[in-house]
Amino acid sequence: MTALSFYTVAIIALVLLFVIGLIIGTYLIFRAYNKRQQHAYMAEWQADRRKRE
Repeated sequence: MTALSFYTVAIIALVLLFVIGLIIGTYLIFRAYNKRQQHAYMAEWQADRRKRE
């Protein structure tokens, strides 16, 4: 394997790792936001239910 192809493989591997990291990061941020949104909705629903009782 020549030095050029070794560098090419290394760069491709780094780019793939970066892309996978972005995908996982985006998923985790979306999941955390979604959970907070759902929690706020549940709190609002419970407060509304307490008012009606």
